Amino acid sequence: MTGIATDAPRTAVAVPHLPPAAEETLSNGLTVIAVHRPSTPLVELRLHLPFAGAPQGPALLLSQTFTDGTDRLSRQDVAEQLDLLGARVGMSVDADRLLLAGGVLAPAVEPFLALLLTLLTRAAYPESRLATLRMPLAQRLEIGRADPAAAAIEHLNRAIYGDHPYARAAARPESVTTADRESVRALAAERLRPTGATLVLVGDLLPDRALDVARRVLGDWPGGPPLPPNPPAPATWPGATQVVDRPRAVQSVIRAALPARPLTHPMAPEQELANLVLGGYFSSRLVGSLRERHGYAYSPSTALVFPEAASALVVSVDAATEVTAAAYAEIGRLLAGMGQEPPTPREVDHARQFAIGRRHRALSTQASVADLTTDLASRGLRLDWLRRYCGRLAEVAASDVAAVAGPLADPSGASTVVLGDLTAVHASSPSGARWAEPW
Repeated sequence: MTGIATDAPRTAVAVPHLPPAAEETLSNGLTVIAVHRPSTPLVELRLHLPFAGAPQGPALLLSQTFTDGTDRLSRQDVAEQLDLLGARVGMSVDADRLLLAGGVLAPAVEPFLALLLTLLTRAAYPESRLATLRMPLAQRLEIGRADPAAAAIEHLNRAIYGDHPYARAAARPESVTTADRESVRALAAERLRPTGATLVLVGDLLPDRALDVARRVLGDWPGGPPLPPNPPAPATWPGATQVVDRPRAVQSVIRAALPARPLTHPMAPEQELANLVLGGYFSSRLVGSLRERHGYAYSPSTALVFPEAASALVVSVDAATEVTAAAYAEIGRLLAGMGQEPPTPREVDHARQFAIGRRHRALSTQASVADLTTDLASRGLRLDWLRRYCGRLAEVAASDVAAVAGPLADPSGASTVVLGDLTAVHASSPSGARWAEPW
């Protein structure tokens, strides 16, 4: 089939029902979003703080020692207080943000926030604890870099992002082993501030009550100057294929990335449906060809990713060494096919049902609502965006998706990395060493 498919009647879809929410930005710059979802007597908490440009080693150590005591509380004291409140808390950090995530029994929200504020402003980051963590964390990072999938993404990030911070998404082991206590404490003093941060509270607490508690507990948290975000990532990518030799590997790792529109773009619904048709769920072309028809790969996929300074369509395929060349060629054919054989009305309608169902599932638990609300807030969006977005998904026609699909999946713009046993791959390829030329 060639050309744009004729549109057909679409299956009716249900737009998600959104829980009530309220929002306030405190005088210190902290934005508080409270969502009422009383399914269980718990409250989920997410605190998103800008962290672009933070040194990776100290940032990782900070996230691992945040609850290890304060100037007045020992590590054991903090653990006991969390237990008494029925609370849990953890911290993670990436190239854009630091995320504190936790939960607590609804009646204990206020003392939980008070404990978190104490940790945010007075955590000790004890040297004894840092000393026990440096080497294990460094070893874990080294092991992670040896993982073929992680290595492929590292090569791919360097290829497409150049000198941008996104090219260094994973911390280097030496950045952890050389980080001292003073660098961790200095980072905490500089970055653990309310200015530009967002606190999300979701659960069995009326929104106005949640805002009152946050205002009372966190209103005096000292602010500071706004922190700049990461600069925009490169707008164009090299569109080349890089092969990395892994002698004796029985499987090749293929990763490709193409530029995509951000989630806030007016054509984001069409882009999402195009991605689903290509490889974003089980009933996709990539799965149908590479897994079901040819048996080249067990779980091929594509995914849209939206870090704050860039967006990308990422293709992930792991193939046996002897079929690497054939799988690589088929990926290129399927990418080109999104323009040559556009998504059909049936494909688009099935993808639409999946996409809207996924949004309903994102509202199914307190934790998933908290995660969704936090992710949207990091992009300047709120939960009511979801209703509008699902409405757009419901009305998108196959011809609209087709207009986006070809440019999105244009293989000439793909930056690709293949890790595998190149000698064995070449020997099994009918086209010899030419198999890895760019699509």
